[in-house]
Amino acid sequence: MTPAGTPRDWSGGRGAAQNIIPSSTDADKVDKYEEICSVMKEVTNDKLKGILNYTDDEVASIDFIGDTYSSIFNAKHGISLNDNFVKLVSWGADRTHANAQMFLMGTNDFIGTVNFYEEEEAWGVVISGSVNRLRPLAKLGFHIHSQPIGDNHNCTAGGAHYNPYNVSHGMPEDPLMQRHVGDLGNIDINADGRAYIGLVDHIISLRSNDTRNVIGLPLMIHNLTDDGGHTGKGESNTTGNAGPRIACGTIRLG
Repeated sequence: MTPAGTPRDWSGGRGAAQNIIPSSTDADKVDKYEEICSVMKEVTNDKLKGILNYTDDEVASIDFIGDTYSSIFNAKHGISLNDNFVKLVSWGADRTHANAQMFLMGTNDFIGTVNFYEEEEAWGVVISGSVNRLRPLAKLGFHIHSQPIGDNHNCTAGGAHYNPYNVSHGMPEDPLMQRHVGDLGNIDINADGRAYIGLVDHIISLRSNDTRNVIGLPLMIHNLTDDGGHTGKGESNTTGNAGPRIACGTIRLG
């Protein structure tokens, strides 16, 4: 168990971000479900006991966590993500919450909400939500850009990737000086045209006094797959060859 007040290492030793969405096979989904429940148990132990007066046995039970928040992954089958996971992780007065209401490029067609949560204990920013009406079975670039887009959802006004350190494009697993602050990789679209988003990023910030603060910036979904920035082809080292912007929304505190 991580001692109270100690930053939780979400990265698993693999870099700046960890994706927490289950992969495509049923077996992998069940394994990932149990892994997430285990993480939830560890991260929220003190908060559940201190705020809600749960017992040690209740907090230690993966089944209890899974039953109480079964809508997170819908009881190991079908697995429909919602925001209860990030709400649980983020319980406490010191959390910061922001969200991006996402719209198709240049329209008022709402496609979903992406939430951002950050604890002052430097656990990283938890990003969770879902978006729909996208190309089925695609893997699409997912980035934070540098210029405000206003309220007309003109994604092309968003400028380049948010890159305050003027470094080359990379992936969320890359360390700070080997990726843009806004590089969040790709999202996987299912057969119904929906993506369930769940990751923890240690590079972006929601704190107003931080150079890496992303409040007020646009979150973008692109039409193609981000190649990771290391192929040497085309715009790989600037955009990951992720193609045109097809949806966007401004990250706002809330």
